[in-house]
Amino acid sequence: MTILAICTVMQAIVYMDFSSTGRQLALGFKDGSVAMVACLPWRGGQTRWDVVGCLRPHPAPTTLAGLAFGEAPSGVTKLFSLGTITLCS
Repeated sequence: MTILAICTVMQAIVYMDFSSTGRQLALGFKDGSVAMVACLPWRGGQTRWDVVGCLRPHPAPTTLAGLAFGEAPSGVTKLFSLGTITLCS
């Protein structure tokens, strides 16, 4: 898994999913990278959307096949990504 140094991804968004609380959004890009943004506390009691992180868990030849949020029994929100790989062409 490669952590992207810069979260600027110049690829088309192919998957997106909101968490059950609606406070986190995952974006899956054509190059296999995944970004997560969240609604975070901000000054004066306000909130703002900010990038939490970017990863490239599915580099070529793997293709990103989907994203899904889930909740652990403890209540912690988890993000899952699925990739596929073609072994023979």
